[in-house]
Amino acid sequence: MKRNEKLTDINWLNANNISLSILQIHIVDLLLSMEKSKYKQAKSLLGKLEIISEKESDERAELINSGIVSLIKENYYQARNYFYRCLIKNPKDIFSFYTCHMIEFNNGMTGTMLETLSIVNKHWDSNDEFYSYFKGIKAFILNENGYHDESYEIAASSLKLNYHLLK
Repeated sequence: MKRNEKLTDINWLNANNISLSILQIHIVDLLLSMEKSKYKQAKSLLGKLEIISEKESDERAELINSGIVSLIKENYYQARNYFYRCLIKNPKDIFSFYTCHMIEFNNGMTGTMLETLSIVNKHWDSNDEFYSYFKGIKAFILNENGYHDESYEIAASSLKLNYHLLK
């Protein structure tokens, strides 16, 4: 992938220099859209995912790949559990936190949202690179579980952080 190249401009099936993590992010993005055409696109990239995984992979990448395969098979609870396992190993894995949360949200798993949040919550602080993004997801989880006042406060502080980062 070239610097400043748009993801939509990439010929994913024929690209040879895409990193595993970028391909995983792209496939997960397609799958979380819950759109049939994007699901088909994601499914068509499984072969490419296998090829790239042979060259560069580790335990986290294998868990994510298993989560992707589970999403394609529409086994959402199993997919959620693969990303959850990534969070147990690295609570600041923002990609796995977001993906786990979106699987829970898209499939009405509000009961597990607070469990997921409890794994990561104590590990984040204001000096972390994706802290405002973490707080945004946290606010959403709290709102979905009926903690509206706390959710509002956290969402407002997340937006305030983003505003200061943009200056």
